[in-house]
Amino acid sequence: DAGLDLAQAAPIASLPAWNARATLEGPLAEPLLQGTLRAAAAPKRPAQSIDLRGTVRPFSTWPLGEMQLQLQALDLSTFASAAPATALSGSALAHSTGIDQPASLAADLTNELPGRWNDGRLPAHRLQVDLSARPDEPNVVTLNRLEAALGTPKVDAGRLTASGRRTLKGWNLDAQLQDVQPALLDARAPAVRASGTAAASGRGAEVQLRAELNGQLQALAPADGVRTAQVKLDATFDPRRTQVRTLQAIAGGARADLAGVVTHDAPDAPWTVKADGTLVDID
Repeated sequence: DAGLDLAQAAPIASLPAWNARATLEGPLAEPLLQGTLRAAAAPKRPAQSIDLRGTVRPFSTWPLGEMQLQLQALDLSTFASAAPATALSGSALAHSTGIDQPASLAADLTNELPGRWNDGRLPAHRLQVDLSARPDEPNVVTLNRLEAALGTPKVDAGRLTASGRRTLKGWNLDAQLQDVQPALLDARAPAVRASGTAAASGRGAEVQLRAELNGQLQALAPADGVRTAQVKLDATFDPRRTQVRTLQAIAGGARADLAGVVTHDAPDAPWTVKADGTLVDID
């Protein structure tokens, strides 16, 4: 048996005081690995903890067996200043059998500190993730499913489900939105309810986006109430060129259709815009 203890007695920068312990117990060929991490509570925040339990095979080509992870009140902003403040609790299970065999990671997390993005919070109160990859191909990762319950338990802001894949050649992501309310995710967003599909893909700096959304839009004049709206978009973006093949927006009896190209051939060159469109009953 073996054990290792580490600790940081006082906070350093954004990192709170913490202590960690790792132990190996059992047969040398396949010992049980257990680890704990405890971090001191920040003001008005709960204490954070991570518990790991799994088997290792030190003499095998692939040394990791099944790994179980338990999180309690994990705050992402502790580790990166640009990350939102969170209190993530839940479990994750990683399963792998060999370096050239498919491995999986499934996590089910709740966020006990949800809030708007502009307030430095994560605007989701539950996240479920299912990933797969081969250890010998770390650049190929498949997102089998992502499901996010947006907003807070008391103020629902919709649901997002997605799947995708990343390789050396590029990435793709397909998403479905159900009654998503952007203004509840970020106060700077418009007062819209949206449902529909979106598909994005990228290679290098180029990103292609296709979306078809339906929903409700709050009219600018309060007396006009809420309008039904539909949006279709098919576009390609890169740092020097944006091509909008289709942009169609319909709200009530109003309609806008637009297509065009925006180019910027060099950092010191002016932007060039070529566009064609029609407007009907736009106030």
